[in-house]
Amino acid sequence: MMIYYKMKDEEDTKETLVKHAIIGISEDNKHDADAVLQFEDQALQIVVKEAGMQIKEVHQWTDGCAAQYKGKKSFADISLRKTTTVYRNFFETSQGKNVCDGLGAIVKNACYQAVISSKKIIANAQDVFDHCEEKLTSVKSVTEGEGKTVSKRQFILVSGIKRDRPETKVDTLKGTRKLHSVRSIGQNYKFQTRKLSCYCLFCLDGNGQCQNAEYCQPWEEQSLRLLQDTGGDPASNMEIDHHQQDSDGIRSEGLNNQQSYVNGTNNIVGNGSHTENVLDSEKHFQPSMFVAVKFPSQRGNSVTIYTLDKFSILMAMNFLLNT
Repeated sequence: MMIYYKMKDEEDTKETLVKHAIIGISEDNKHDADAVLQFEDQALQIVVKEAGMQIKEVHQWTDGCAAQYKGKKSFADISLRKTTTVYRNFFETSQGKNVCDGLGAIVKNACYQAVISSKKIIANAQDVFDHCEEKLTSVKSVTEGEGKTVSKRQFILVSGIKRDRPETKVDTLKGTRKLHSVRSIGQNYKFQTRKLSCYCLFCLDGNGQCQNAEYCQPWEEQSLRLLQDTGGDPASNMEIDHHQQDSDGIRSEGLNNQQSYVNGTNNIVGNGSHTENVLDSEKHFQPSMFVAVKFPSQRGNSVTIYTLDKFSILMAMNFLLNT
């Protein structure tokens, strides 16, 4: 996840651009909507802590994977959001390549080099996390003219993914493949859809008529049918108070945003200097999300701060030790 946001001190009128990379590592190899939700919530906690503000809106750009982002469970999760308005935009098929892939390559290349040089034994996700936290942690600040940019990279260990969530057991929404934009409206199992996305000034502010109305259809309200009784408030397991939730379980460090490239596959069996590629590309991949976050202003009539976020889930690479 690559997050872009601006920070401004109370006594300073100049804003600092922060490039904040968040990489999640998990032992869980099931890449589904439940894993996406868990990582997304942990990432939003970090953003809130760094910015010191409550998030008002989240704008996401991602691919159309039904298991992770564009399916009935994902839509249920979006509709159950109350305190934060979620916009999710979907790239066209095969057009979702982004900086998240580069972040994953940095991690995998670092682990690959450690194993083939016999400097490290990496047997599980915890080992990957520890190695990356030890070797890749740094913060870089660059001043260009009157502007200042801070680049950070951060690792979190994702665990405890909850999948027994009856409140997300809903019927399939017809016409899902044709949709390229959805948004929450603060009502359980109701949300709005659009066949095309638009971010003209009127659509961004939510006032006036869309400048691209000739191409973009208006928002349409959709309803999801719950397949069984949840036994309580359907949103009880969804809402997270980002100011109150304890984040002590999230181990993280800031890192600079350097680039890297990996040749070949990246899952390794290592014994001394001997290595063997064992990556199953169908089971090990990096779902990613591109997100913009809007913060409400806390300085009277000052301009609202907009945050541009990049979400990338680097699931457990499941490094195995060759015995």
